[in-house]
Amino acid sequence: MKIKAGGVSIAYEEAGTGDPVVLLHGSGPGVSARANWDRTLTAVADMGYRAIAPDFVGFGASDRPEGYVYSSENWADSIADLIDALGLGPVHLVGNSMGGRIALTLAAKAPERVRSLTLMGVLSPSVPRAQTLTNLRSFTPSYDAMRTTLREVFVVNPDVVDDDLVRARFEASSRPGEAEHYRAMFSTPEANLVPLTEDDLRGIDVPALIVQGREDRVVPVENGISLGMLLPRAVTVLVSACGHWVQIEHADLFESQLKAFLERYEAARTPGEKP
Repeated sequence: MKIKAGGVSIAYEEAGTGDPVVLLHGSGPGVSARANWDRTLTAVADMGYRAIAPDFVGFGASDRPEGYVYSSENWADSIADLIDALGLGPVHLVGNSMGGRIALTLAAKAPERVRSLTLMGVLSPSVPRAQTLTNLRSFTPSYDAMRTTLREVFVVNPDVVDDDLVRARFEASSRPGEAEHYRAMFSTPEANLVPLTEDDLRGIDVPALIVQGREDRVVPVENGISLGMLLPRAVTVLVSACGHWVQIEHADLFESQLKAFLERYEAARTPGEKP
């Protein structure tokens, strides 16, 4: 599906009905909402929520406007525009990697739009950036390179990365002009770093669940621990034998944690108030 939001066509996947949960994908080569959230969409719908997973501007089937400045702030603004275009009101945000960074940016800029945050493998401004993440920005697509990257960089257990996922990510990353577009998107600091200070994070007063893979090579575990110390209403879950994709590598655990977190949110609400 596609919708015009802020003058830009945004592609998104949707499943279920109920309070909205917006799933924000990461930034690896060949990524899309479907690649990041295929199983999670159905799981969240089965929990009784309306799950919405957009492709960020510049990714997947969403527009790539001429002259668009790719930055955390602009991506966050586009998600705010999507929320308005779909008439969602405040939403639960679930963000993996860059998606979590955008979720934090939106929560800091427009807290009235955000009910809660769930973050997995998300950069903290207090932790130096890992070289592994920098290396991904210069990825040169080939099937073997994609297979090696997904199986050896993103996860601990390579068996969770099947041939269908490798093929889909490779095909998406190797379309004509795609590699050049990917490198150009991340050619500026604004597109790569958390645009928030420690004090900004301390001011994000919404419930937050952090589910961090202990063996994450892309965004190391120190980032998740740091965010848990900075966000004032955070619960942190550290997952052993887990890399960057908690929602894929330990899907059952992730979904049970998310379900319990959202249920606690609902239980804590009083009429007319957020918890």
